Amino acid sequence: MNRCWIGVGLLLLLLVLGLFTGVAMSRFLGDLAVQITALADKSPGNAQEMLAATAQKWKSHRFLTAVLSDHAPMNDADTLFLLLESGDEDDFRENALRLAQLLHQLSRSQLPLPENIL
Repeated sequence: MNRCWIGVGLLLLLLVLGLFTGVAMSRFLGDLAVQITALADKSPGNAQEMLAATAQKWKSHRFLTAVLSDHAPMNDADTLFLLLESGDEDDFRENALRLAQLLHQLSRSQLPLPENIL
């Protein structure tokens, strides 16, 4: 019976760690999405410093995000960051909004919501 409680304890530990990492990653990606949405209202010339800081945050947490989520949206986010950094003024707002939407979807995919559990 003691071994059973060890197994139950390990399962509870994994559940708590999964919930904690999911909520932390969701908060991080949500904050990035808000920052990118704020960038969409600026001109590409004025937004380069804030874009560089946001891209650096993304790159520094990319490994942990890759461990916990699907790689296809992450590759799309990398592509959109490259497009934003290239400074194309015509599509800057559209790409920024697409990136913000993608990051928001990634953040919601990590929350313990009914659609994610089922």
